[in-house]
Amino acid sequence: MTAQRLEAQNRALLLARLNESDVFDVPRALRDGDRLMLSFRCAEAGRPKTITYGYERAGGRWVEKTFDGLGWQWHHDRGPFGDVRGALKHD
Repeated sequence: MTAQRLEAQNRALLLARLNESDVFDVPRALRDGDRLMLSFRCAEAGRPKTITYGYERAGGRWVEKTFDGLGWQWHHDRGPFGDVRGALKHD
């Protein structure tokens, strides 16, 4: 499987999983406009790489949003950390 195809599959899997009711390890009071940043460390060609995805709550669901790290940090409070269960596939 190509890296691009694997990434597209992971993006789709993450979005689907985020919109399931039992995704978070603790209950969350979610509102439209909330944002979520997911960061993953992985090894690529023997070197660590961080992949970051951004999501925003809209219409009671998570939608993928272009992640701008500095912009998000300047305009949003940092919330609690937690786990998303069953999130990614790998080779």
